[in-house]
Amino acid sequence: MAGSRRDRRLLAALRRVRGPVAVLMVLFATSCGATEIDDVLLLEAIEAEVLPEYPGLLEDLSCPTPIEVGVGIGATCTAAIDGEAVEIEVMQTNDEGAVTADLQETLFDVVAAADKLAERFEFELGVATAVDCGEPPLRVVKVGMTLRCVADDGDRNRQVELTIVNESGAYELSLP
Repeated sequence: MAGSRRDRRLLAALRRVRGPVAVLMVLFATSCGATEIDDVLLLEAIEAEVLPEYPGLLEDLSCPTPIEVGVGIGATCTAAIDGEAVEIEVMQTNDEGAVTADLQETLFDVVAAADKLAERFEFELGVATAVDCGEPPLRVVKVGMTLRCVADDGDRNRQVELTIVNESGAYELSLP
């Protein structure tokens, strides 16, 4: 069952997480007049601020060290989400350690997609339907990636597949 163009547009409009949504973090250098950003504070701030709704989703977060304090000095930090590598660009906005962090990859919001599918099934079938597309709640968008979901209306379960069709995270639906 492939969705109509209207359905694909609606579903593609799901909330996706992607830069350049920059998050302002203030990092205090270890002491007044410090010349390097405290890397422990930087990592803690990135984890807390880049994906605040999903603590612990960023795995193996690391940034190059040392990072000198100064306006316009940046660095590329790396992490993983469900085993997929992601980059986070960090840029200092002042000479006191305030930085912006910009996640470079587009993330697909699995929870929002499941909620939209549940609404669609309820509308089409006239029965409340719960949809579960598994974990993790966010995944790095890859064209051709397929998510297998289960739609449960209380009487029966239906398998539904979401296949990502472009870099923005738009997808098509099918019943396997």
